[in-house]
Amino acid sequence: MPKDSGTYTLSEVPPPPGWWPAGRWLPTTPTSGEATVGSSDVHGPDFGNVCLGPGGGRTLGFWSNKNGQNTMNGLGMDAILAELRALNLVDTSGNPFDPTGYSGFRSWLLGANATNMAYMLSAQMAAMYLNVRAGFVSGSALIYAPGTQSANPAGFATVSALLEEANAELGLHPTAYSGDPWRSYQEALKDAFDWANNNRTFVQPGPEACPFDSPY
Repeated sequence: MPKDSGTYTLSEVPPPPGWWPAGRWLPTTPTSGEATVGSSDVHGPDFGNVCLGPGGGRTLGFWSNKNGQNTMNGLGMDAILAELRALNLVDTSGNPFDPTGYSGFRSWLLGANATNMAYMLSAQMAAMYLNVRAGFVSGSALIYAPGTQSANPAGFATVSALLEEANAELGLHPTAYSGDPWRSYQEALKDAFDWANNNRTFVQPGPEACPFDSPY
């Protein structure tokens, strides 16, 4: 056997972390593995990474300012508020929130907090719903959503699937206080929307959004 034969550990060097506008690489496989070297060629571990970056997300801040109001007016304020009323949105006490005017909707968005996680999930879901309705975000876009039921084994789900999942969960559990067993699940849904509304976690079609210069 060659003198250098044996088992070796191979690891990928992760790119430096970073968010928008540079994008971010996220590993989808283990970042190290072993290969046993003998007298013939061997296949080492395969490493997988996905580039995350912008996808048109707008935040709660956008939908609570004049730009968001103007966008909703362009969609037809009465019609879009009726669509929001059809969702299982809740307030801080878990009561149904059925907006009838922009002022009330804006106050509800600005008051969102995670004491009742269902309230914060409602606000983030409403923002993403509006992002899709306004054409800023594609419902078929893949976003990072670990811990959600819609996510594939690598942790990614489509926006449309997450909207349906979150709306169903809010209908089932309109409150999620500290100690409730479903609170962490609602937080995972909330985080997925929050990251995407902040335009950070959309799967990119190619590596252009995540430039990386190898140190080797």
